[in-house]
Amino acid sequence: MQLKELIKRLEKLRNKGFIETSRRGPTGIGHLLEKELGLIETNIAIPDIGGRVELKTTRRNANSLITLFTFNRAVWMIKQKDLILKYGYKDENYRQALYSTVNNKTPNAQGFFIKLDANKNLIILRNKDSDFHYAEWSTYVLVGKFMTKMDRIILVFADSKEIDGK
Repeated sequence: MQLKELIKRLEKLRNKGFIETSRRGPTGIGHLLEKELGLIETNIAIPDIGGRVELKTTRRNANSLITLFTFNRAVWMIKQKDLILKYGYKDENYRQALYSTVNNKTPNAQGFFIKLDANKNLIILRNKDSDFHYAEWSTYVLVGKFMTKMDRIILVFADSKEIDGK
């Protein structure tokens, strides 16, 4: 799809007004946009439109972060299930969960923070109570992901409203 066609489709979509999403939560808007643009949801590591342009969406009034890309399990030094059981909590659906944001300044509520190993070009996930490396990301892989998936990005802000509980 060429840029001119994409712009026309987005304008046509905007003119439709509010459209009911078939998914709840933060993925609902992205799924709806892909469906309305005739794109097939793939969840693969290449950009959404012709392998060249990545689409990202969020509700205009949302205060949640936008996931740029995800990693495979190869970065983890511990089984993710074990990590969730040890540090997780019950979410709103009473499932054991572990959703968290980390930084390199201060440990988060679960005690996690990231540390840079400049000699090995690694970003390391640590916990304040342990020297164990829970995950390690190569800075080279991160740069490659950004260059591959985020070279061209379109960020769509969606207005939303609730009608009859939907």
